Amino acid sequence: MLYSQERFGIDFGTTNSSVVGISKSGGYFNINKLGEDGERPFPTLLAIDRISKEVYFGEEVKIKRRELSESCEIISSVKTYIGTDKRWDIGGEIWTPELVIAQIFTSISQKIERYYNKQIKKAVVSIPIGLPSSKRKSIRKGIESAGIEINGFINEATAAIFKNYDEVKGHSKLAVFDWGGGTLDISIVELHSGNLYERAINGIKLGGDDIDILLAKWVHSKVSQKKNLNIAFEEMDKKDQDRLITLCEDIKKTFTYEDVRNISLMKYGDLGAFNIPLDIDTFSELISPFVEKAIETLKETVNMAGMNMKEITGLIMVGGSSNLRPLHERIRQLWGEDLDIILPDEPEWNVAEGAALLNMDPGQFRINQDLGVLLSDNSFFPIVKKDSIVPTQDSIEHQFALVDDSNSAVFLFSDNKIDPSTKGKKVLDTLAIKAKGFSNENIKMKSYIDEDLIFKSKIKSNHLGDKYIEEYEYPNIKFYYKLPKISGDVK
Repeated sequence: MLYSQERFGIDFGTTNSSVVGISKSGGYFNINKLGEDGERPFPTLLAIDRISKEVYFGEEVKIKRRELSESCEIISSVKTYIGTDKRWDIGGEIWTPELVIAQIFTSISQKIERYYNKQIKKAVVSIPIGLPSSKRKSIRKGIESAGIEINGFINEATAAIFKNYDEVKGHSKLAVFDWGGGTLDISIVELHSGNLYERAINGIKLGGDDIDILLAKWVHSKVSQKKNLNIAFEEMDKKDQDRLITLCEDIKKTFTYEDVRNISLMKYGDLGAFNIPLDIDTFSELISPFVEKAIETLKETVNMAGMNMKEITGLIMVGGSSNLRPLHERIRQLWGEDLDIILPDEPEWNVAEGAALLNMDPGQFRINQDLGVLLSDNSFFPIVKKDSIVPTQDSIEHQFALVDDSNSAVFLFSDNKIDPSTKGKKVLDTLAIKAKGFSNENIKMKSYIDEDLIFKSKIKSNHLGDKYIEEYEYPNIKFYYKLPKISGDVK
């Protein structure tokens, strides 16, 4: 099948966001990385001037963050505020997380149109595994307010596995290690016959930005000692702090393949020019606490899945911070050849590429449980059956009848499993709706699973008017993902 239209994937990250466009011509995929100068993902940062309300975005905010903070409100890690009551009052104007997301993606769209002459009209967006449906709705609202239609959400781990499927398909139990600028997210998944099952997720707020600041403060202390001037890093001019942190980020990346680097600036405030050597051994020792915390989080996540590290035979490492050489060396030291480490080229783009591929030929979310109601005799009546494709295309209609003359009908939602504490069928949720009180009174239910993977029902008695319709939502459904088959070579 030939594809002429470019399909887009977005990895909406806590610290950085990547956008990739993919088209297919003949048997080849053409991949376009759309970021800052075509090289770096967009920092997910906004700065809003407290007086003029002027908005700054992305790399400009990152490299001048401390300088801009004197006149602007800096908004970072907006993903962590989605679904909360967080508000920013900036010069009398209230910004919600949804408005911030809308502005971020408006800025991304404008930059891509200006620099690449491309318009993003539709995209598949990656999200963390287990992100509540209410947060998915907020993300959808924010991004679509920026004029980008969401073709679907895909879990970050699923996108990473699909992008690297040829390398991982021989493994049945995998860990996806997604370490970005601000957070480490780890997913434990099982892969069987092209079906991907999520077993455990875990994450901590720790990332490359923390390492950059650590390095900057270490360099600063060396310069202060060398110049015999007792000046704290925080006492330096904000511009100088920003410059040193940006420099240290660039130096950090070079240790992927170099052993020694000189860190130098021609002018560093009152401390003047400096040149500080840093070798890989010192770098490894400095970031050792970060690496050990990341390793411990991996072990914890495997335990949460009811597994041990011997069962995990594959480890996919994505996100910019996963490229750290001391991290790779520590993992090999602990698990050696027992663990197949998959290190994609340009890991910071990997999830967005997977999302773009799945936009080209999407797989299927399927429900990994029965979902229905318990009847008066404690039998189970399925509304949506296990392995059904979701979202459902049409409403599923059912009718129930009251067994007595009660003025309410109580629905017990269940997954048809046994609750070990009561030895009876497990009850997921309950809902009482108004009834007229007739024996054998009909109760109509129209149900579906929507695009945000939320089970929704409209329920009412046929003896009552529409104002008595009860709208019900259940967001905690378990799913698995059936991967599609895409063949082609990357150009």
